[in-house]
Amino acid sequence: MCHHCGAPQHFHGFDGAPQKAGEDLLCAVCLTDPPHYDSLRSIWKYNDVSSQLIMRFKHGDQLHLVRSFVPLLNRVLVDMPVQPSIVVPVPLHRFRLLKRLYNQAGILAQGLSKQSNGTLEYRADVLLRHKHTKSQGHMLKEARKKNVRNAFTLSDHAKDVIKGKHVLLIDDVYTSGATVNACAKILKEKGEAARVDVLTLARVLRDF
Repeated sequence: MCHHCGAPQHFHGFDGAPQKAGEDLLCAVCLTDPPHYDSLRSIWKYNDVSSQLIMRFKHGDQLHLVRSFVPLLNRVLVDMPVQPSIVVPVPLHRFRLLKRLYNQAGILAQGLSKQSNGTLEYRADVLLRHKHTKSQGHMLKEARKKNVRNAFTLSDHAKDVIKGKHVLLIDDVYTSGATVNACAKILKEKGEAARVDVLTLARVLRDF
């Protein structure tokens, strides 16, 4: 996989045998346009099966699924390059939160914190979404970037909490990376986080 974004990479030698990649391997996307986060990992490829589970959790009020999701997230977390000390969910705007009644990323982040036995502090009060953005389900990459530009801000006390810390950012699905990239940028530039890693349930894989 790409050491940065975690995208699967496939290499074959002249004899057709798979070749083992080094730990510093980077994909073409990360070489061309390095993201602001330090690493990203996901449980599943986003497909018909994983999307059904995530949609039931996200929009179908089947919150009991978190009991299955969190142990899987934790298995990925323990193999990430650096172990974080603070977990932060990608926030919802207050209007969307009122409509949905819960933030699925917050439930996942809180579950991970509880399973960590106190080593991973849950903080949903540092990263805020002050811009009510449009749904990005059918947007292309550049439109997604524009949609989340200046959408996030930090709370007044955020810098006191995350300065110099390793932060784990949680979201449900990684598509283009626009949302988590915008979050990671502000956590580092404004909050002075030392490192921001991203963990999601699923990721969309590009075809090259």
